[in-house]
Amino acid sequence: MLHHAVLNKNHGIQMAKLINEKDGELKFQKDDNGDTALTLCAFDGDTITMQYLLEDLGLDIKKTGRYGRNVFHRAVLNKNHGIQMAKLINEKDGELKF
Repeated sequence: MLHHAVLNKNHGIQMAKLINEKDGELKFQKDDNGDTALTLCAFDGDTITMQYLLEDLGLDIKKTGRYGRNVFHRAVLNKNHGIQMAKLINEKDGELKF
């Protein structure tokens, strides 16, 4: 559920907050493809939602998602926000790009 919320273009953060309040353990789960909420957001979400997941929810930036790709690898595939996300991720952990 949280995984779908972070992709909502209009209300992603609000939905993620509500879901996290109802069940704080969902943020640690992976979906059927092996993605975390953070790696899924990196691939098809926006930078503001990613920042919320990292800073407010404290999601682990080092957890890998689909195909064993980390959040940086998934972000560079994001057509709309990839550059901004890559910069944010690099500020948090400069080793992930390697």
